Amino acid sequence: MSACVGLSSLIQADIVYKQPIFLYGGATYKFYMNAKIKVIRQLLAQIIDDIDNGHYDRTDDEIDAAIDVFSTLNHGIKRYSKRWLCDNVLHCSESCFNHYLSIGIIPEGNKVGIGFKEKSWSINDMKQAIEYRKMKANISF
Repeated sequence: MSACVGLSSLIQADIVYKQPIFLYGGATYKFYMNAKIKVIRQLLAQIIDDIDNGHYDRTDDEIDAAIDVFSTLNHGIKRYSKRWLCDNVLHCSESCFNHYLSIGIIPEGNKVGIGFKEKSWSINDMKQAIEYRKMKANISF
């Protein structure tokens, strides 16, 4: 079994079952999180070694897909204000953003920390709103 298949099955188990899974005599869910991180680290180290040695023979489409995955992971972590998302991602007004919030296209934001009133969102939170805006633009006359 390759490392990629192992990683996908661990992630699938995490997403589908949402409960502790026991394997090899009672190892707990926390063990799997560490195992996932180790697999990701090993895969990235192998890719870096291959690039440094000139043995990385992937197509442009495969490289673009990898860049998209890593970019998505990074954007999912960083949080942005409503104003920034309106100006740079959705290209809409704040009232349009509030409308998307009220009809459920955009999820409720998270407060940054204790004492902060402003909510924030990740770019991943905007996916449905971006798709909605694209669909609306294609239908308009």
